[in-house]
Amino acid sequence: MFGPVTRILAALLIVLTLSACDNVEWGGVRMEVVTPGSATDSARVAPEPEPYDPGDVVLPEGPVLFMASREGTGPVEIRPVGEIRADSLRPLPLDRDSAGSSEAFVRSRMASGSAFTLFAEGTRVGTLRLSTVTFRPGRCGPIPVGTGVAELIPQAATATRFVALPEGVGLPRTHELYEAQDHSYDQRVAGLELAAEAISQTGAPWPGSVLETRADMQAIPVDGDRTGAIAGSFLYQDALQIGSPLTQAAYGVFILGTGGPTEYALAHMEYRPVSSGKAAMRFFEQADWDGDGQTELLLEVFGEEASWPLALDRRDGRWTRVYEEACTPSDAGS
Repeated sequence: MFGPVTRILAALLIVLTLSACDNVEWGGVRMEVVTPGSATDSARVAPEPEPYDPGDVVLPEGPVLFMASREGTGPVEIRPVGEIRADSLRPLPLDRDSAGSSEAFVRSRMASGSAFTLFAEGTRVGTLRLSTVTFRPGRCGPIPVGTGVAELIPQAATATRFVALPEGVGLPRTHELYEAQDHSYDQRVAGLELAAEAISQTGAPWPGSVLETRADMQAIPVDGDRTGAIAGSFLYQDALQIGSPLTQAAYGVFILGTGGPTEYALAHMEYRPVSSGKAAMRFFEQADWDGDGQTELLLEVFGEEASWPLALDRRDGRWTRVYEEACTPSDAGS
């Protein structure tokens, strides 16, 4: 009968005989033979999970801007706008350009538990953490829409529209004094005057009443100036929502006025006749998303079947359209 020492020597002899193979198995037990002192010992004994490899799909290189909204005080929905560049936004890859890009984007930028910093009225107001993501019809195909519950400062408890950035992106962003803005009588009057000026420049059919075409009016605290700007949407025979216009003669005019607190100059306008495709736009929110020290503006555009984002920024001191979601990259900017 073999003693304990003899059995141990026999077992060692079997292992050495099979050392030409890296792996030795007995039933459900797996033994791996490695060279003592190898730099890969720990990795081979406890291998790390394989990282997600999107293959040949195209993903944004930099941080992405998101727009977010909610009904009342319900859950917040968030959708991507574009990749942040120094003075503009870059279109996100489309599935038709790189199959699988949307799914890869969701896995890398909108996974469950992803956190985003929310901004309203140009100030940081809270944090959103995603719980689910679905795809919905968009202007150029399905778009990812994430849903989550936001943690907001008390002053912003009733805010419904936000600019969102991935948590930790950009310069340090501290909570600032938030105050919901409401337009004054002087600002409403100035908005009507600027709308009349803009409509006269377009040569569009003159409405019976400019006041009756006003669909939206916002006071915007640009760069922290509480009375520094106003934005207005004026629609002729149309509505500020997804759907068909009343007639093919319909049009929309968006105006941005700067100055204040009572006198404003027409700083930017967008004129969109329905004959070129419905595009009724309104001011959505603002933030300094590129960290240049100046506020950028995010607009929402309503078409017949979907809505999409548009961004305004300053170049050489003048407000201009720097990005609009489009189905071809060449149509994305101004």
